[in-house]
Amino acid sequence: MSEPRNEKPTDRMEIRYHGNELDEVVARDAFVHIEKMDDGRWWIGIDVDDRHYAINLGVVNRRAKTYAFIEDQG
Repeated sequence: MSEPRNEKPTDRMEIRYHGNELDEVVARDAFVHIEKMDDGRWWIGIDVDDRHYAINLGVVNRRAKTYAFIEDQG
């Protein structure tokens, strides 16, 4: 079983993983922009503490497989 791990890049941002999979993102006092890219894909931008994070998430097929990942874009 994969172990959970947490990253805390700023005082107001925490990124939680379960194994290698993105599990949860917690941001306090942040600007959030959510955009639907197509039927099965979304982009989420989070600005907090002068840093920008981009989250991409979606479905590979509608029955089972999903994906989510986050990028620190500085």
